[in-house]
Amino acid sequence: MAAVLNYLLFQIGWLMCVLSAARRRAGVGIAFASLVIGWSAVRATHPVRHLLFLLIVGLLGLAWDSALVIAGLLRYTGSAAEDRIAPAWIFVLWLLFASTLNSSLAWLQPHVLLAFLLGAIGGPMAFSGAARMGAVQMLRPRAAFAVLACGWALLVPVLSRLAFHWYHAHDSAVALAHGPIHV
Repeated sequence: MAAVLNYLLFQIGWLMCVLSAARRRAGVGIAFASLVIGWSAVRATHPVRHLLFLLIVGLLGLAWDSALVIAGLLRYTGSAAEDRIAPAWIFVLWLLFASTLNSSLAWLQPHVLLAFLLGAIGGPMAFSGAARMGAVQMLRPRAAFAVLACGWALLVPVLSRLAFHWYHAHDSAVALAHGPIHV
């Protein structure tokens, strides 16, 4: 039940962040997503460790999306052409995504190929949806879509495995029960 709620809250948070950013009111989405992130920390067995994981993923994601801005592939609504860093709501979306990696997306942890495929398809689809809603512009759409697909195809399996090791590697019984990586 908690994983289903995590999934639903992630979807609502994503939608609120994207729509509020498109309307130049990113603070609304950030506030909601922050509540969801707080809820995930309260429910975590080790809240500080959980928040540290979210921060690491958030910073990696912010760096990735900022690289796409610097490469001239993306521009976020409300950002100036000379902006070289993705906006705060993107960072919060990465924190929100990180909160799914050991909850609603935990099933991906041993399945590298499925994580690869989900990333390759889901990442670009999310950006395409955000572009249609007006939160981001793909400045060179074909190149942006290709880079997003490749990047997310790598990010999802890597972050899924990182989540597994972060949350479970210390527990050998869980690691053994989880089994080997499946391709």
